[in-house]
Amino acid sequence: MENREKKITRKDEILLAFLSLMEKHFDDLLKGKVLKLYRIRDFAAYLHIHPTHFSDTIKKACGRSPWNIYEERIISEAKKMLQNTSLSISDISYNLSFDDPSNFTKFFKMREGCTPSSYRKRKCAEINDEMPQTVFTEGSQLYFYPQNAWISMPAAKLFTGILRSPEPDCI
Repeated sequence: MENREKKITRKDEILLAFLSLMEKHFDDLLKGKVLKLYRIRDFAAYLHIHPTHFSDTIKKACGRSPWNIYEERIISEAKKMLQNTSLSISDISYNLSFDDPSNFTKFFKMREGCTPSSYRKRKCAEINDEMPQTVFTEGSQLYFYPQNAWISMPAAKLFTGILRSPEPDCI
């Protein structure tokens, strides 16, 4: 009988170890357990691999350099903080272990094509665009005009935080 289990290759093992270590490092960084972002050679040293072999292996395993994967993770975390917190750009940059907020801004702009503050403004504008533009109440009904159609729902549903009433009535 054949063994049909897929064996994990060494390059996949190194990739998975890197991704796992990177996530743990970000978790520790955001909790304040570590103060500096690792460098790629730090990941290689932790895995007891020469940095060149580490980089080559990651590239072969997924087609991207470890630095590219790492940058993407930094940007992902920055975007979450910009969208979901009221932290200043400076605080976000320090939380991500940038020594200077201007370096963070340059890094972000190089990757995303806009500054962190313009990204935050754009995301806030998108959220505001999704919000109803016109709202009024009549008795216990709430009416709003979100997307070219008047919607009606019991006001009590909205104010108690339950927006999933059966289906709002379209007028």
